[in-house]
Amino acid sequence: MRRVTLLTAPVLAFLLAACGSSGPQPGTALELDGQRVTTRHLDDIASRYCSALAQVGTKVTTQAVRKQVVSALALRLMGERFSAAEGVEPDSSYDAQVAQLEPQLTAFDQKTQDAIIEVEGAESFATALVNSGGQQRFTDWLGDQHVVVNPVYGVTIDGDSFKHVDPSLSVAASSEAKTAVDNASNPSAAPATGSRACA
Repeated sequence: MRRVTLLTAPVLAFLLAACGSSGPQPGTALELDGQRVTTRHLDDIASRYCSALAQVGTKVTTQAVRKQVVSALALRLMGERFSAAEGVEPDSSYDAQVAQLEPQLTAFDQKTQDAIIEVEGAESFATALVNSGGQQRFTDWLGDQHVVVNPVYGVTIDGDSFKHVDPSLSVAASSEAKTAVDNASNPSAAPATGSRACA
């Protein structure tokens, strides 16, 4: 079985053009055009994804997983809203990617499989929509949208990309704390002593 890998979503610049951020309503992780992803749903997906990574021996901090999941779900939400608003369906590349992934997930329960696909398939979903509707059409539509990301997840939209930030009010002072912060921004790094790893 292929090891489940943490999604590194190289969010394309055109996907986030003109999207901004402001404070979300309570219980909201992400919001776009009146549609929202609840903190409960996002945390459930992150927990299942984190457990799947731990099960296959991938070492990564919980904070890093939450940042990747919020980025992936934001990308998926953008795609879903574009699809609904413009009547554009993803091309066959998305179904093909999911079909390739599913046989590799049989060791996990169905809800965990769904969570992995929701995260790992987000970029493919958005790409498949762009393939169908055209990049310019997607860009133009997103230029009129406003994306809200809850700051608790440590992700902000900075110009044309997602930016990972430290959501805490404290500042790392010790060398161990600074290493933990560096590892949180680099999901491929093993967690530092004292940092919380997926379990």
